[in-house]
Amino acid sequence: MKRIVFLVCVVMFLGMFIIPRGAYAFDPVDLQQLKTTNQCPSCDLYQANLSEANLGGANLTAANLTGANLSRANLAGANLNNANLYNANLSEAYLGAASLRDAYLYAANLRGANLSGAIWTDGSKCKEGSIDECKK
Repeated sequence: MKRIVFLVCVVMFLGMFIIPRGAYAFDPVDLQQLKTTNQCPSCDLYQANLSEANLGGANLTAANLTGANLSRANLAGANLNNANLYNANLSEAYLGAASLRDAYLYAANLRGANLSGAIWTDGSKCKEGSIDECKK
């Protein structure tokens, strides 16, 4: 009986803490595709670290970038149409600014993008319901 109880506890522990983690992480195949081709529409990049990545002109249409770190990334001309950027980190990003160390969103397509909870270019957080633009 003790053995069965122990086995049930182990299975419950694995089910609650270990197994779900993989279901909520970014897809490594999608991340490699983005790095290789700069094209990743509808990709799962949940909580991916894309800090300082050169994503200029990238196609990230409808990509899941929830909680992704995009600080200091180059997003100039990127297509983020209908992308989910909920709670993403876009800090140190500037709209149209020309600085090598900061992220660029110049001419990025944010039409339909969910920016709710995102850390915006000036360090402020976008309000819930921020679609197409960061509402403060």
